Amino acid sequence: MPVMNGLQAAPVLRKLLPKSPIMLYTLYADKAVEQQLRTTEVDSVLSKREPLSRLMEEAHALLGE
Repeated sequence: MPVMNGLQAAPVLRKLLPKSPIMLYTLYADKAVEQQLRTTEVDSVLSKREPLSRLMEEAHALLGE
């Protein structure tokens, strides 16, 4: 992302859409998980190394579907 990364964008998105789940989809899931534990701005972290089906499962779970 040209202006900010996902961890920087999460608090901004949380303020704009407080009830929407935020999933971080990243190549750096290990570092991102550490950051997630320090903040409540991200609801889920998923590695881009996971299959697309896992991304879809996680998205449905966050949306309560």
